[in-house]
Amino acid sequence: QTTEIVTKSFWKSLGVGFLVTIAFIPGLIILLITIIGIPVAGLAITMLALYSYLAKIVVGVAFGNWLSQKFNWKMSMFWTFALGLFVIYLVKLIPVAGGLAGLVVFWTGLGALVLNVFSKTD
Repeated sequence: QTTEIVTKSFWKSLGVGFLVTIAFIPGLIILLITIIGIPVAGLAITMLALYSYLAKIVVGVAFGNWLSQKFNWKMSMFWTFALGLFVIYLVKLIPVAGGLAGLVVFWTGLGALVLNVFSKTD
């Protein structure tokens, strides 16, 4: 479901991921000021670390699906994921564009994961 969000609304997931990243630091500071919020801040940091790892996976699957559809390749889900992640890591090796591509991958995956969590599916 999350890869469909990336495919169908790339710009929305990119924007939501950017906004979550921007809002995370002030929210974390507010949580750390309060005594009760300190454990919640620890959970928030853990969730952001987990989501940042999962963001590459989500975007890798979506990008692999797009590549396999574009070139009419019949591949399993694993090879689609491996292809997408391999291309993402190749692009990240480019000196300046790689950093920007890494941010776009992170923000897009993070936004798609957040949109998936807050989506209203019955």
